[in-house]
Amino acid sequence: MTAIISAGSPARLLSSLPLLAGYVPRESLVIAPVAGGRIDRLLRIDLPRSPDEIDAVAATAIGTLCQTDGVGAMVTVVYTDDPLRAGGEIAHDALVSAVALRADACGIPVVDELCVAGDAWCDYSDALPRPLGEIAEGPPGDQSAEIALPAVSAARRAAVRDAVASCARSPLSRIAAEALEDPTDLFEAMTVWPLDRLGDDDAALMLVVLAGPAERDVALTQWSGGIEEARATAAWNVAWHEDASTPLPGPLRVAGEGPRPNAERLRAVRERMLLLAALAPDSHRAMALTVCAWLSWALGSGSQAGALLTQVMRVDPDYGLAQILAAFVNANMLPGWVYDEAGRPFPDRTPGASFGPTATRAA
Repeated sequence: MTAIISAGSPARLLSSLPLLAGYVPRESLVIAPVAGGRIDRLLRIDLPRSPDEIDAVAATAIGTLCQTDGVGAMVTVVYTDDPLRAGGEIAHDALVSAVALRADACGIPVVDELCVAGDAWCDYSDALPRPLGEIAEGPPGDQSAEIALPAVSAARRAAVRDAVASCARSPLSRIAAEALEDPTDLFEAMTVWPLDRLGDDDAALMLVVLAGPAERDVALTQWSGGIEEARATAAWNVAWHEDASTPLPGPLRVAGEGPRPNAERLRAVRERMLLLAALAPDSHRAMALTVCAWLSWALGSGSQAGALLTQVMRVDPDYGLAQILAAFVNANMLPGWVYDEAGRPFPDRTPGASFGPTATRAA
């Protein structure tokens, strides 16, 4: 969805933002960049937990926004469960002021500053409480609902565990061996597979194939860049082991390089991977959760990725790709395609440099 900014209609704007996000933000600072009079993406950050964190949150928000191409203005919205007024001031007024100060320093006009609190909403410019009923009801759930693992029965988890054990035995079953030979059809199916038709054997096969770091990285490449990029990456993996100087023929998708992926495609895969993570035996759960985290990161949500990585650390704190992704998240580093539709190279990748799968091969 693309929301059109309508001057003088903040209630309409507040009704549109959750539809754009896919959820109603909670305890969040939301920055809506305006480009060409339109808002087509949002930046969401957890509200500061103490006054000491206000400057850091404001700096992160505006620092991220300054890297985004085509931003002509911005809207600031605070979502909080707190009452609108706390001690005579509008909730989180100091944060909104800090954001405005940094935006001004970067030359980004702030066209609206709004607060949606637990008992009312208002425009910070006049601080007049308005009824929440003026804002259309948004999608069910908050930002955590998008990444919640679905409930599955213990019996089904046990069935998938047994199927994984059977599929992973050496020698591999014929169907597993064929899937490993060229898994692109299997990976493409993950974009459209009806959730209610994902059988236990199907889930097991996907978990076994994705357990290989090379296959997992090919899958991430395919879901973000397409089948041709995936096959080129798979061929490069083979060539790199014969000659480590072989350059990667395309963007390093795992590191967020390349043109912006189709967001609906990534969300569709994430929904299916969340089911796989819920079904996965302990031996494969860290991988499945990390793939979900990467998909969230690819969608531009570092906070969702971080929440999923916290779950990974409880299962397997040494899982390599999770450690790499956590370093990105902790450094507030998002994929280049978040800021520029055409994409940007990974910051540490210099022209002519060779990149091998070493870092993720052990992941």
